[in-house]
Amino acid sequence: GVGPRDINQGYIGNCWIMAAISALAEHGARIDTLIENEGFSEAGIYSANMYHMGFPMLMIVDDYMPMKERHWNPGTYTTVFASVGDDGSLYGAIIEKMFCVLLQQEKRGLLLEFSLLFSRSLSSRGFLDETGTRTGLT
Repeated sequence: GVGPRDINQGYIGNCWIMAAISALAEHGARIDTLIENEGFSEAGIYSANMYHMGFPMLMIVDDYMPMKERHWNPGTYTTVFASVGDDGSLYGAIIEKMFCVLLQQEKRGLLLEFSLLFSRSLSSRGFLDETGTRTGLT
């Protein structure tokens, strides 16, 4: 099942987004509301209901993740960014990838102002983006 221990941060310093995903996972229904797919996608395509400035948007990403060879175990690999949960769950890595896609769009000027809202059912208390702006709907 969905739980906060499913979230494993990778090699980049984005603990703030991983902590927010972990907080969402404390109430599994929030992740279920966010992610459109039910379970593993054979096609490797995942979609989620995200919000930008209060407007819903359907984010779609594939499951391709950058990999890095483990220096302590040559011939084996791990993800560079968020890894799968201990139980094999992918949602932490998938949500992180979606967030990165939105940040890239921001850098390219495709989004004028960025705020990520995970779900209409999520309260805005305690969720701040990197600029200190509340991210959530009340």
